[in-house]
Amino acid sequence: MRVRQDVCRAVLLTSLVWMLIDVVILFYYIDPSATSVKSIQKLRAERRSEDEAKYTADAETRTRLELLLKDLSFAKDGPGEMGSPVHIDPSKEEERKKKFKLNQFNLMASDMISINRSLPDYRSSKCRESAKRYKDVQLPSVSVIIVFHNEAWSTLLRTLHSVVNRSPLDLIKEIILIDDLSDRSSSLFFFQFHFLHASRAFVLLFSSSFLCAVD
Repeated sequence: MRVRQDVCRAVLLTSLVWMLIDVVILFYYIDPSATSVKSIQKLRAERRSEDEAKYTADAETRTRLELLLKDLSFAKDGPGEMGSPVHIDPSKEEERKKKFKLNQFNLMASDMISINRSLPDYRSSKCRESAKRYKDVQLPSVSVIIVFHNEAWSTLLRTLHSVVNRSPLDLIKEIILIDDLSDRSSSLFFFQFHFLHASRAFVLLFSSSFLCAVD
């Protein structure tokens, strides 16, 4: 009888220990606070290209592309990364004011922020859990439609890169850009070419909203 009691006690204690270990592991994985900043950064921009975009255009197109992109950053850090502030040198105040008039927002700050910048993951824990559940579910593809009028080059480019960096590419059927009668659209062909080669996404560009009929 004594031996049987000792065996039962040992089995019970062993079971309790393993239950405690299971509970600790479970809470570790469901607690969003256990996720490191680096993991969040990876989640928010997991498909950032490690290499510079490679172009196969003719010399004239490459030259114009380089001119359009020369003042923009594609780095993984810098001003605005993870929501950090952008500091502009006081000596550039006049230039900042001139750029502000173009689009009525701080265009200089936008141009300083990386096209591939990341932001913190502000989703609730329930939203993140839902994303995990739907990860392996076969969902229909979608068309992403972006309408713009005289949009700043850096903000439009950042928007498109964000769509590709943070979306399951197999769910994106196409990205449709609709230029709503911009009068500053001379560079849009080069913009489309850059994005097509940088992201390998299917991009359609309409030069006017009137060309896109919706039933």
